[in-house]
Formats: sequence, C-alpha cells, structure tokens
Amino acid sequence: MIARQSAEGKRAHRTAGQDLAGRNLAGRNLAGQDLVEFALITPLLLIIILVIVEFALVVFQYNTVANVARQGARQGVVAFGTNAQIAAAAEAGAEDAAAALGLAEDRLQVDATVTGTDSKRVAVKVEYEVQLLTAPVIQALGGGKSGSFTLTATSSMIHE
Repeated sequence: MIARQSAEGKRAHRTAGQDLAGRNLAGRNLAGQDLVEFALITPLLLIIILVIVEFALVVFQYNTVANVARQGARQGVVAFGTNAQIAAAAEAGAEDAAAALGLAEDRLQVDATVTGTDSKRVAVKVEYEVQLLTAPVIQALGGGKSGSFTLTATSSMIHE
C-alpha cells in the first residue's frame, strides 16, 4: 500500500494498480462491473433452474404413469372370467387409477392384453402425452411444434 498525506492531515490509502481517484491504471471505472456480470449470468442460472424443475416434473409424471400401469395389471390379476373380461378389468383399473392420480383422460391411452391359458399373463401398456412447461420457449427457439412427448410404461403380472 502506498500512503499519501491529505490536506487535512489524514492518510488516504490506495492499492497498487489504482490511481488517487480509485480508478485502475487503465483509467476505467469499475463501479458497474458487478451489475453487468449479474445481468449476464442471471438468464443462464434461470434456464438451468427451469430445466431442473422441468426434469423433476417429467420424472414425477413417468412414475405416475408406471403406477397406473401397475394398478391396471393388479386389477387384471385379481379379476376372474375370460381373457376379454380380464383385459377389460385391467383397462378399467388403469383408467380409474389415472383419474385418481390426476392424469388427463384425453392424453391417456391404456391397452391391456391377456396371454396364456393356465397361468395367464396380464400386461397393461399405458401411454401418456406430457405437456412441457417450457413448450413456448422450445417453440420460440425452433425446437418443436407441439412441446410435448409421450411417456410409456408397461406392467405385467401372472394371473394364477
């Protein structure tokens, strides 16, 4: 540190690389540098946070779709009757579970199949179209027209 005597007799300190007015030696004032850096990095941080939230929501919806498929297969396993009756019970069970869990009925497709004769295998396939929160941003950047994609989950159980 270099010290100099001021007119009032007090010492003013400055760091190396600065002139007496507190500016760097290149003559530029650094007072707004932090604000500019914050303005440049904030959009990037917000995008990262939005991507993390969007990913978490998609994982949650996938777990919900997988649970709906499992519930449908469970309903098919405990039902008795012909293969068509068991498949209908499995589809109804999956649709009921989807309604209870808040999945939109118009974006849901349930398909149940029963194979075998003695030990029947009940398989339920659930497809659900997910609408992304970031769809307008994705469309603005030219990344897609709908901003949605389909989640698919399949569950199968043996009817004994």
